[in-house]
Amino acid sequence: MDQSSLPPSLSLEKKDLEVGSPPSNDASAPAPPKQDVFVDDENHQIHYKTLSWQFVSMLMIAEIMSNGMLSLPNAVAVVGLVPSIILTIFLGIFGLFTAKLLIDFKLNHPHVHTMGDAGLILFGPVGREILSAGTIIFAIFALTFAYAGHFMFFILISEMKRPQDAMKAAWCLQVGATTLYVVFSVVIYVYLGSTVQSPALFSLPPKWAKAAFGIGLVNFLLAGALYAHTASKLVFIRFFRHSRHVYTHTILGWSVWTFLCFLGCTAAFILAVAVPIFSDLIGIAASLFASWYTYGLAGFFWLYDTYHLKGGEQALKRRWKGTTLAIATIIAGSFICVAGTYVSIKLIVDAYKSGTVGKPFTC
Repeated sequence: MDQSSLPPSLSLEKKDLEVGSPPSNDASAPAPPKQDVFVDDENHQIHYKTLSWQFVSMLMIAEIMSNGMLSLPNAVAVVGLVPSIILTIFLGIFGLFTAKLLIDFKLNHPHVHTMGDAGLILFGPVGREILSAGTIIFAIFALTFAYAGHFMFFILISEMKRPQDAMKAAWCLQVGATTLYVVFSVVIYVYLGSTVQSPALFSLPPKWAKAAFGIGLVNFLLAGALYAHTASKLVFIRFFRHSRHVYTHTILGWSVWTFLCFLGCTAAFILAVAVPIFSDLIGIAASLFASWYTYGLAGFFWLYDTYHLKGGEQALKRRWKGTTLAIATIIAGSFICVAGTYVSIKLIVDAYKSGTVGKPFTC
């Protein structure tokens, strides 16, 4: 087909093949390293900064409270009613605290789009690659079992009309999630007792369980779509950041985006049905990555910004309470990472010893 017969926005020219190249005049000028990841220009065909804090809060609630909540009643049966309520509320408050540290870091560094970008600031190129890979791996695993969600904050905040309102969304998320977690787990435990299974819906009669899963299917699909979107956008922006493919409808841009979405969903499906110990691998992924994305890294964010933006070592000494909390957050993330990984690996070893490991592509 003659290129001249195509609309300008869909023509495939030589400059379309320049990955990471500066956008043309109809997109945006080359951006300095510290510029916001998304430039808002009325001449752009694709606009990103369109989310309100209310919509972001709804997305985060749908994402973090998918089928992860269904395992809580079983945790109540193991830990006990009162201790589990106290622990759930504590973790909700802790999550709100780390969310604030993460949001403050994003506002201080507008060019941060993912945990990989934050890793570049904190630990250099190696940190960027490790945290970027971790985000993709965890997002693919979380397509099937969504729970921890702090690692999506950077991406969602980058697309907000007013990033300064991100803390409002975090308040809605943590208060809403904590309340529903406590109410749901307690009510299910009270009615089903210590025999409650994980996920809790398996404790219902087969017909009721199928009906309940059918009702929750919309939420599960929404959470899965968010994770697929996250993994795809991380790679897409890594390839095309500040290029015309981000802001203009191009054949190359849409082809790569479609391929990335398909690849992420396909990888998640194959892992879920082909790996017999997939549920235990999810535990390892959550321990290795969610422990840091949700808790540990927030402490590093606070220490970095306080040291570099507030006055060096003297600022850390003056703000000794914040420094202590940041260090405690890092220690907590480390403990969850090590302990969770150990338990998950032990479960895999025990499963093989007992012969309970199934076969690939079987339910």
